[in-house]
Amino acid sequence: MASGSASFANTKFLRPIALALFTSVASACSGDKVTSSATPTSTTDNTPPARPNIIFLLADDQRWDVTGSAGNQIIQTPNLDALARQGVSFRNAYVTTPVCAISRASIFTGEYASRHGILDFTTDFTPEQLTRTYPALLKAAGYTTGFIGKFGVGNNLPAQMFDYWRGFPGQGDYQTRDESGTPVHLTRLQSKQALEFLDAQPKNKPFVLSVSFKAPHVQDDVPEPFQPEANDMGMYSNVTIPAPATVLLAPSLPERESWRSSEPLSECHSSTVPCTSTVRASVTTLKYSEHVVGRHRFTPNSNVSLDGQN
Repeated sequence: MASGSASFANTKFLRPIALALFTSVASACSGDKVTSSATPTSTTDNTPPARPNIIFLLADDQRWDVTGSAGNQIIQTPNLDALARQGVSFRNAYVTTPVCAISRASIFTGEYASRHGILDFTTDFTPEQLTRTYPALLKAAGYTTGFIGKFGVGNNLPAQMFDYWRGFPGQGDYQTRDESGTPVHLTRLQSKQALEFLDAQPKNKPFVLSVSFKAPHVQDDVPEPFQPEANDMGMYSNVTIPAPATVLLAPSLPERESWRSSEPLSECHSSTVPCTSTVRASVTTLKYSEHVVGRHRFTPNSNVSLDGQN
């Protein structure tokens, strides 16, 4: 991570924090603007809350096997690996509906698609459904709520439901700008926003922060679909990363062949063309999210600390 980034070294959190990391199997969505609204509130009472804080991190299109904890011996993910060792890693979890918006609706509500009924990219949560999402339920229970990144359900984003909102519609752009207009990589911006939220939280009130990364999802309809930060462009440049073992096993159907030819991984679907360059670009995009996880790692009953390098 480039120098000048903020860290957790001096933050004031002295109570346990629950940190959840999930992987989304998502398809492409559209949109590009980063918006902002409410800011966090603070109090002067420093009595620790009895309930745990929650940080929920969601990766987009991250394969299950691109971490060391999943057995990958090439991709370097020390922070994700440490998180898996110190917590719980689900080795037999399955996505029932591997489509972007539908899966996100299931995450928010804890419901199967057959129950929540969101089956496309434009349907909004109903007002009643929003009251049953985990941020709304926790807010009603006294939690401060924050959301950063890709909301991904419907066209009307519920910014008013959160005390801190830095969400955006569609899939966003890796090359974006911060609130002052300065160019910044989207994942770095999301990291700074997470720190802004966390630094403003008092000790006496629990919080839930949800950070939905764009990474390592492709940037659709551009010549360079995977766009890591400039400092990470050379990662794995001298390493051969093999194609997934199952890449050629899918049935050959006209619809699938049409989709394959338009996707960044299309070069992997030919047994005569190696896909090292494409896979390398994808996991390099993931790397910055891995650094962000390092910012949020902690040891119970200690200060929140910065495990990744500045």
